Amino acid sequence: MSTLRLTESDSGRLVIVQSGDEILVELADISTTGYAWAAESSPGDNVRLRSINITPPPTHLVGGHGTCQVNFETTAPGKTELRLKLWREWVGDTSITKRVTFPVEVRAHS
Repeated sequence: MSTLRLTESDSGRLVIVQSGDEILVELADISTTGYAWAAESSPGDNVRLRSINITPPPTHLVGGHGTCQVNFETTAPGKTELRLKLWREWVGDTSITKRVTFPVEVRAHS
């Protein structure tokens, strides 16, 4: 099993991994403003969302930047798309300020 690290600059790029691999998406986090990253949709039967972890900014001032790590596990061969959004959950979809999308092809473990 290996881990593939992705960032916002990888959005839109086809990602090819093997079944059993981990995908770790690292994004700038501004949760001090009320905005947080979330999965926009279920990634499908061949990829499972494992966790979303926030590393807060060094200070707790409004607007401080931390890191959001979204961890996925690939479980079976197939194609899917990882879609994440930056939003204020209590406001709803009208608050979405950014989206990232990663097309994923999971191949059988060789």
